[in-house]
Parts: sequence; C-alpha cells; structure tokens
Amino acid sequence: MKVIRTLVILDRGKTIDSAEWEKIHTAYTDAIRAMLHTPGSKRFTIRRKSRKLNKLGKPTSHWNRNGFTGIKRESTLWLGHARQRCPHIS
Repeated sequence: MKVIRTLVILDRGKTIDSAEWEKIHTAYTDAIRAMLHTPGSKRFTIRRKSRKLNKLGKPTSHWNRNGFTGIKRESTLWLGHARQRCPHIS
C-alpha cells in the first residue's frame, strides 16, 4: 500500500521532533507499505465494487468487494512486526 502523507492533528510538546516519534512513524509506515492485497500479489489492489451474479448471470443484491477480513489479517500481521521493532507501541 502507498503512504501519501502523514497528517499530524495535534503536537503537544514537539512530539514529532523526537527520535521516539521517528521510530514509531517509520515502523507504521513500513508496515503499511508492506501490505499486499490480494495475498501473493506484488501490490495492493482495490477492486471496483460490482454486483455478484446469480447462476443465470443476472445481477443480485450482493456485492463483490475487496473483503475486509483479508485486509485486516494483512494489517495485523505487519503491525505485529512493527510492534516487535518498537516494543513501546501499544
């Protein structure tokens, strides 16, 4: 997945200037960049939402999407790696 920018909403005490912030930020952005979808691919692909077809090939009221479960599993895996690199991340 591509990280476009980091937006800091509130910075009390110059937190983003600290070495600790840099470690945590790097760990999280590395984890996000390492995420792939669908598993086994070389990039993160978001499919267009489309209607599922029934046996006759007619659209139904159900949708084909990326699937939250796979993306959640992938993010949990990589954020687990980030926590190993920075144990103070909760």
